[in-house]
Amino acid sequence: MKFRPFTEARDFVHALKLKNQEEWRTYCKSTSRPTDTPTNPDKIYRTEWKGMGDWLGTGRIASRKMKFLPFEEAKEYVRKLVK
Repeated sequence: MKFRPFTEARDFVHALKLKNQEEWRTYCKSTSRPTDTPTNPDKIYRTEWKGMGDWLGTGRIASRKMKFLPFEEAKEYVRKLVK
């Protein structure tokens, strides 16, 4: 199977305005999905893949991939905001 280039496929998916991975899965099961758009883009576009938020255009980052400040740094940062 030949798939369209990553950026073209991602732009197509952005235009669908899907909100989350569940909506993506439902769409993939429908007959609306063009055959040149993969159901498993993370596997097909491994080198370009940045996450489902990037693929769907929501910008969401998976909780397990989020980076947080250490507690003491976060506390100092918040205190500066309150002053």
